[in-house]
Amino acid sequence: MNDRLQQAISLVSQLSELRGEAESKDGYVHVTLSSNGMLSGLTINPRAMKQGSEALSEQIIETVKTAQENLAKETQELMSPLLGDVNQYREMLSNGSLQDAASALSTAPADAARSEDPLRTVSQQFDRVRQIMGMDRQ
Repeated sequence: MNDRLQQAISLVSQLSELRGEAESKDGYVHVTLSSNGMLSGLTINPRAMKQGSEALSEQIIETVKTAQENLAKETQELMSPLLGDVNQYREMLSNGSLQDAASALSTAPADAARSEDPLRTVSQQFDRVRQIMGMDRQ
């Protein structure tokens, strides 16, 4: 098995195990997201109920956003060995020239998690990103 395939197999396994977690500033709300970004856990301390429904709703939303950011960071860290340093492409992405690449990168973990053949899905996503970015296959 070649190195790239072994990396992809390992990556798929690691991506499926990722979790995005966050806790509110006061520690009353804890959120867990599964690897595909779906809410898989929500713990609310009974003391949080004293702050009112509107404030609690905002706190939950902010905590979910933080968990999503954490999941995205972890995903990027896992994918960087195969894609290189994604940060070097931030300028290209921000000016809109690589929106397709950004879309492929952001949906890759969820697409792989939902796929019946995650390895093939991840491999196709990588190929698509490399093609968009003009990177030769090695």
